Amino acid sequence: MRIRMAIAMLGAALMTGPAIADVTITATQQGKGMMAKAMTGEAVTRIKGGKMRGDTATSDGPTSTLIDLDAQTMAVLNHKAKEATVTDLTDLQAAMGKMTNNNVKATVTPTGDSQVDWLARYPGGWQLLVPNAGPEREHDGVRRGFHGEAALIGWAVEESTPGSARLTVDLTTAPLRTSAAVPREE
Repeated sequence: MRIRMAIAMLGAALMTGPAIADVTITATQQGKGMMAKAMTGEAVTRIKGGKMRGDTATSDGPTSTLIDLDAQTMAVLNHKAKEATVTDLTDLQAAMGKMTNNNVKATVTPTGDSQVDWLARYPGGWQLLVPNAGPEREHDGVRRGFHGEAALIGWAVEESTPGSARLTVDLTTAPLRTSAAVPREE
């Protein structure tokens, strides 16, 4: 009964169209090969307060992920299969808490292949490929790894207004300070 009610509410929310978001991020991905082809498509993520909606359109069909931090719920909608998976985030947090052990240490050991290393460390989301896009290469005696480093290192928020945020990062493999203005929709 609870799942039916949740699905009905999610359906109603989807039919009303996208809500006005504080932040909207639109990304288009294209790839070749088995795994990359499945991820090719467009993704739109909208964030407003403690709510997030992510819509993706890939070769596997459209999906939506709805997260409500206030209600502590996450719903993943598979439009093609007409299925929804609703997860109680408090249950998920409790389950993950049981797996946590303060003595566990994790490291990412470089393999020497910058493409493998980049893919292993890339956290997902916005991809700014600076100072290099594509395969590893050498420029002026400096090795530039696959897709550069900008997507892998932390950015600082220099300025934040209700309408936008300005982010910057200082690169280590090139004498560059990169800035990005990210609009926030009202």
